[in-house]
Amino acid sequence: YFSANYVLVSSQPRTYIYNHVTRRPTPQAQALLRAAVSASGRGQAAQASADFEAASAVDPADPYVPYDLGVAAQRQRRTTAATVDYRRALFLDPDFVSAMFNLALLDAPSDPAAAISWYQRILSVKPKAPEAELNLGVLLYRSGQDAQGLSLIQSAVAQSPGLAADVPADIPFTQPKAASSSKPTGKR
Repeated sequence: YFSANYVLVSSQPRTYIYNHVTRRPTPQAQALLRAAVSASGRGQAAQASADFEAASAVDPADPYVPYDLGVAAQRQRRTTAATVDYRRALFLDPDFVSAMFNLALLDAPSDPAAAISWYQRILSVKPKAPEAELNLGVLLYRSGQDAQGLSLIQSAVAQSPGLAADVPADIPFTQPKAASSSKPTGKR
């Protein structure tokens, strides 16, 4: 589901921003969103924002429109605007995990407690979200809750082993070794 409905639009170390691509109820809104996603993919953030705003006017009840607008604002490093858009998406859909995740990413550097709260909320909606577990684990570890943080990191890596590469070097995490096979090989 994820890879069919989301497109990676930006990444930095341990930070990934995705744009949700979904069907819209009206042809006009669909056309505007396709244009916005296309402009965003070409790096034309201002045009993408304008197209997202127009789509929002056509379908103001769709939570993906303000979410996508937030992604465009975040790509432009307009974090205040992105925060407003993600919160608007959450007003329309209180369980919108992607909006919560991006808010947590925005809050983590300046307000780790708020980011922790967002990640906890994500896990209450979607209990098996390894990226959220990893990020929450790192924040908890760095806030002095070492055991709980390491437990979440361990759980995240167990669900998605590739996340082991994203564990910061200052966290004493050791990746579990693969279980050795006890079957005889037939060779002596």
